[in-house]
Amino acid sequence: MNLMDRYVYAVVRHVPASQKADIEKEIRAMIDELLQEKMKKTQTGQDGTASGREGQNEPDEQAVRAVLTSLGDPAELARQYHGSSQYVIGPALYETYWLVMRIVLAATGIGLLIATVIQLVTDSQMNGWEAFGSLTGGLFQGLLSAFGMVTLIFLLINRYGADEISKGIKEEKEKWKPDDLPQVPEAKLRIKRSDPIANVIFSLIFLVIINVYPELFGYYQKTGDELMIIGFLGEGFFSALIWINLVIVLGIILEALKIVTGRWTLPLTLSCMVQNSFSLIVSLRVVRDPAFINPEFIKTINTFLSDSGTELSFTWQNALVTGITVLIVFGFIVEMITLIAKSVRLLQTK
Repeated sequence: MNLMDRYVYAVVRHVPASQKADIEKEIRAMIDELLQEKMKKTQTGQDGTASGREGQNEPDEQAVRAVLTSLGDPAELARQYHGSSQYVIGPALYETYWLVMRIVLAATGIGLLIATVIQLVTDSQMNGWEAFGSLTGGLFQGLLSAFGMVTLIFLLINRYGADEISKGIKEEKEKWKPDDLPQVPEAKLRIKRSDPIANVIFSLIFLVIINVYPELFGYYQKTGDELMIIGFLGEGFFSALIWINLVIVLGIILEALKIVTGRWTLPLTLSCMVQNSFSLIVSLRVVRDPAFINPEFIKTINTFLSDSGTELSFTWQNALVTGITVLIVFGFIVEMITLIAKSVRLLQTK
């Protein structure tokens, strides 16, 4: 990968996704123009006389380095495309801020909608207008709170972090050279934004459900005009809820880092390995707890099987726990193999 490609990649990675293609074309055209000017000066000499290089059509590496050095730090060049004066959040953080904001608002809205639907279905005393009022009020408060928290977090980062980053860039600006350009990552080491975004959304929805309406995971039984839900999860799950929440939050943070970096790095893969191991420990501790399944759920299912004339020669809850355990361990092994493979590839590309 030549220096020009590395420089263009280093610039466009800092600009909004919708502008990447246009900005890349503009930067390449600007570099080509500067190279042509430099080659003309080299061929004619500074005094306007021929230098004996008229036949040289392609710029050499020395000319490319000189042009890129004159353009300066690619992060600084990318800032010129942001128009920082129009943003409350600094240009270095604005794209990530807006992306995270959309994800959080969407996930919060979906979670509140699910909660309202469950409340409407399970509460026969609630009519449609009451449900609509509850949903409207909940959305207003929930989305406003989510907006305020995300904005506050990024304001603090911008206030105490972005200035230090900008200061460091200014201090190093004169020292920057083309050799400092990062390598363009291989296709297998790039992270598509759609994957971590989807993971964040589903993680947030799951987080809302297990903390607000955990009975959503359960047995639904129609009794008269009401719909009863017998929750699947027992005290063994709820006693470890703080650890489960911690695993999910750590996972969301890592997915956010994937969105920001856009590529796999050794620190990121190692962090994912640690989080994956922590998730395995917590998951096995929860699933293997004798109180993992709600006794009422077990009793209800046994009654349903008995009434339907089904007789099992084994205890179904033990088989279910064993199956869940196998799936957890299998998922852990697959994920670790994937992360190790990425780490090896990263080491090979250094």
